[in-house]
Parts: sequence; C-alpha cells; structure tokens
Amino acid sequence: MPPVGDEVDLYALPLTALVARLSHQLGRELAAEYAAHDITAQPLDASLFILLARADARLTELAARLNTSKQALMFVVDRLERDGYLVRVADPEDRRAKRIHLTQTGHQVARVSDAAMRRIERRWRVRAGDWARLRATLADLARPS
Repeated sequence: MPPVGDEVDLYALPLTALVARLSHQLGRELAAEYAAHDITAQPLDASLFILLARADARLTELAARLNTSKQALMFVVDRLERDGYLVRVADPEDRRAKRIHLTQTGHQVARVSDAAMRRIERRWRVRAGDWARLRATLADLARPS
C-alpha cells in the first residue's frame, strides 16, 4: 500500500481493496440517485427494496437472503417502517409471524434502486470484458467457505 497522500495504483491493490472500492463507488452512486429523488433511505437498503418488490417476506427469510443477521436487519426494517417505506403485516400462514411488505413509496424506491443498479451494471459490463466469467468468479468468491 502506498503512503497516504500518494496516488493509488489500482492495479497494485489487493483484490479485497478493489472489492471495497467498488462497494464504496456503488454506495456513492446510489446515494446520489436517492438524493436526486428525495429518498431518505440508505444506499445499502437497495437490495432489500429490490427483494421486497418481488414479494413480501418474513424477516428471517430476508436476513438469510441478504446474508445478515435477523437482529441487524430488524434495525433496518424498523427505520424503513418509521420512514414509511414498508409495513409489517400478519402472515396468513402463521399468526405469530409478520411479513414485510413495501408501501407504495417503497415500491417507488425499489424501481429507482433497480434502475440505478442496472445502469451501473451496464457500465461495468462494457469495461469488464468477459462478463459471464467475471460474474461466475465473483459468485464463487461470495459463496461461504
């Protein structure tokens, strides 16, 4: 790693640092998109919005799908519910359980999130070369060991 203040040679960075940089870049771009649409949600919420746009789900299902703990996701769901993006509804299959459901505003955020993510991915595809191979490799790396 070069000293702080020196120009960064991206080609010399470890893969983990490159992945972190891409993650930060994605977050900044989503934050700008959210700001342009007066969305108060966090960029890290984008995947949750996109998942819930497909179908409502229990918190435990969402946590497993997003590879996070139920407790961590509960804080996010509480915030998004408070801000009017989603609601908890009774689960028709289990009276004790709740399902997370997007509000109309939540569905709008899901559309903005999905469109922004697709635009970013299209831009990355052009620069990536063999996209299918890169995607497969990243999926393999993301799989728990």
